[in-house]
Amino acid sequence: MPLLDNPFSLTGRSAVVTGAGSGIGRGIALVLASQGARVWVADLDQAGADATVADIRGRGWTAESASLDVTDAAATHALADQVADTHGSVDIWVNNAGITADGPPSTVDDDELLNIWKVNFLGVVHGSQAAARRMVDQERKGAIVNITTGGVDKAMDGIAAYTSSKAAAHQYSRSLALELGPKGVRVNTVAAGWVETGITRRHYGEGVDRESDLQEKVKRTPLGFIGDEYDQGYAVLYLVSDAARFVTGAVLRPNGGTSMQW
Repeated sequence: MPLLDNPFSLTGRSAVVTGAGSGIGRGIALVLASQGARVWVADLDQAGADATVADIRGRGWTAESASLDVTDAAATHALADQVADTHGSVDIWVNNAGITADGPPSTVDDDELLNIWKVNFLGVVHGSQAAARRMVDQERKGAIVNITTGGVDKAMDGIAAYTSSKAAAHQYSRSLALELGPKGVRVNTVAAGWVETGITRRHYGEGVDRESDLQEKVKRTPLGFIGDEYDQGYAVLYLVSDAARFVTGAVLRPNGGTSMQW
């Protein structure tokens, strides 16, 4: 392959980002759109999805809004069909949507636990299957990226339901990479570091001082600062771009080095 002038360009490519109405998903959508991708902002929160689309379009980039419940396999496949019918291909699919529990692991009941797993794990399965079904038959093969968490590397207090579901998605991604690699489709994972989002702000419950907590996190981060949603987005950009054409089954950890700490 010759040296590329701009290996990170996504011009002419379609991209679906689930859970892109806010938080990390929103950051990913903006980064991909900034590099020329035609981004489909998929979220159960239609207002949030519309707001992200408005932001992207306001910057002169391209985006569409899609209401999507990732636990609904039929709806997820229908979205993949719609994207393919509109643009001729499904080039990028980012499974980012996720939820967590409201209480500690010892108090999570079966219904809440199953709902977390439906979104965080089955949502990844549904999105990956819908994308792969289109990608394997395309002339230009696609790339799937699944967003997990740094919590797959070490135990984190109070969020066992969340981290266990993400760990399942983490392992599923690696197995899927083995299956789809011979068909030309790449599957990678971003184990996201701490980013202040709607989910992580719930960490600041009663008795938790936000500023003190952030200062402690900075102390445990070798780079000395806390990243944001765009840092996660740039990690995704690398994995879906031609710069990573020889990368599959990988896990990127944009977390400032915290995963090195024991």
